Amino acid sequence: MAQMHEKQTFQELASLLGLIAPEDWVSLLSIYLFHDGAMKLKHYVKEGPRSNWRTLNTGSVGFDIMDWWQNYHGLVKEAEGSEFKFAKAQIDPSGNLKMRLSYEAVDPLSDIDVLRIAENLSENS
Repeated sequence: MAQMHEKQTFQELASLLGLIAPEDWVSLLSIYLFHDGAMKLKHYVKEGPRSNWRTLNTGSVGFDIMDWWQNYHGLVKEAEGSEFKFAKAQIDPSGNLKMRLSYEAVDPLSDIDVLRIAENLSENS
């Protein structure tokens, strides 16, 4: 993929998610779905190595995160000529980020378990 995957590109997303994270956390997860002009964002936090993911409320920072994802989506489309439909960004407290993209269509308006899809995306990558 193009140069957009350099660490600097993701530092902004990591910083935004860090603003809303609870004091003690081991992993943050931002999930983005896009299809036919519809978009959905979901955010999760894990507060211990063995804990389950729980929903993370983004509050007003959510708009900045949404803008980041829209810009990133546009960069990938411009670089690759196609647009991803599902993406997950997983960040640890050190700022290390793992990004996974999928080009398979997932309807953001459907009642789907995005966390399960994100976990499957990791296994299939």
